[in-house]
Amino acid sequence: MCTREPGGTPTGDRIREILLDKENHNLCGKAEVLLYAAARAQLVEEVVKPALERGLMVISDRYIDSSIAYQAFGQGENPDFIRKVNEEATGSLYPDLTLVLDLDPEEGLSRLKERLARMKTDQDRIESKKIEYHHRVRQGYLFVARLQEERVKVIKAGREEEIIHQEIIGQVEDLLTKKGLVVEG
Repeated sequence: MCTREPGGTPTGDRIREILLDKENHNLCGKAEVLLYAAARAQLVEEVVKPALERGLMVISDRYIDSSIAYQAFGQGENPDFIRKVNEEATGSLYPDLTLVLDLDPEEGLSRLKERLARMKTDQDRIESKKIEYHHRVRQGYLFVARLQEERVKVIKAGREEEIIHQEIIGQVEDLLTKKGLVVEG
């Protein structure tokens, strides 16, 4: 099952609208932390836990590590506060594997602008922040990866798609093998 954050539930999607709306440029850091945690709590309760109970594998585009990167490193909020709020929101549910697709922020924003131009849409509140913010977020992800290298794997995303794809597949196969699940090529 695939999910995304914030969102993935009707409540989470409404919170997503608030978080990404450029009109909310004065949203304070603590409110941002709490809104992400609220959307995450709803997603875990409504989607993730039931899927895991049914024996499904859940793949999520973002989770708690993103809050550490974006709100602690990007915004300067207290990482202990973020961790505590999110552990309460999720019942301390952490992924078995987190893949960080690492890319220089300038290149990432350039790719984003090209994609948004094709889609004829604008950057959201987070995407439109200054480049320094995006550099701090990247450092946050790399920090989390260094702290939790058994769970968080960094994949260099500035390479050919096929190489990146194969590395992702390899990381997932390694996890499945460690868990004793059969991997068929």
